[in-house]
Amino acid sequence: MYKDPNHKPEIAVPFPGSSLRALCGFRPYAEIQLFVEQLPELQRVVQTDPRSTDLAALYSRLMRAPPGLVAEQLTGFLQRVGRPDFICPAGMAEPIRLAQELYSQFPGDVGVWSAFFLNEVRLEGDAQFLFCAPNEPHAYLEGDCVECMACSDNVVRAGLTPKAKDVSTLLRMLTYKHGVLHEFLRESEDNHRRFAVPTVDEFRVISVVGSQKMCHSGPSIFFAVPGTTGTVRAVGDGAAAQTIAVAEGLTMFVCADTDLEFSLSDGGHVFVATV
Repeated sequence: MYKDPNHKPEIAVPFPGSSLRALCGFRPYAEIQLFVEQLPELQRVVQTDPRSTDLAALYSRLMRAPPGLVAEQLTGFLQRVGRPDFICPAGMAEPIRLAQELYSQFPGDVGVWSAFFLNEVRLEGDAQFLFCAPNEPHAYLEGDCVECMACSDNVVRAGLTPKAKDVSTLLRMLTYKHGVLHEFLRESEDNHRRFAVPTVDEFRVISVVGSQKMCHSGPSIFFAVPGTTGTVRAVGDGAAAQTIAVAEGLTMFVCADTDLEFSLSDGGHVFVATV
């Protein structure tokens, strides 16, 4: 199932004019404990007192719970919170809304309970991006984005998916860091919209709009988002210059030591992944 030994840090940058919703990283453990204490259905699934255990043990009990028990308690929970006389505890309206949404897509799936364990975030604008370090839980929920990662084909899934799941590997690999949402939500490093993380040297992403010249020594790949038109002039080391038409969906590999001069129409946008 896992084709290489490489780690998999990754970043996700929303398309211009789009937003990106995602689950990423564990909530503060005190918040998770409070949710479990206030939801009797979730208590029946984990079958433990969250005050007497740590996050790794609690999350393991959730993910290893019998599927029949998980589905039964989810059904009861959603019926209860959907009644007109339900009084929502403080701070729980958004996780409950998310759980209802996830259940509509993956009924009975243990990942629905992730609404009470993981942070839900929404990224908007052209400066924010999401960084997921290796071995941190995350799931993309909605939106269009460019995703860039280290050279790895490995994805460990355990919920909210029709694909193969590997709960044991996921539970073994997670760091169980919690309450560190600031490590996931990032801002571009300068006015040129360069998306990079100091702890990762394999890649960075550059957002290009309008007319812009790029000079760099490493190889790169660029991708034109929908609505983009224009040209790019490529000048390689010792090679004749080439001018290429840019249109939405164009994806191109650019050799090292190649200068790029973009001239894009209003609303045109290109993402460049490079080292």
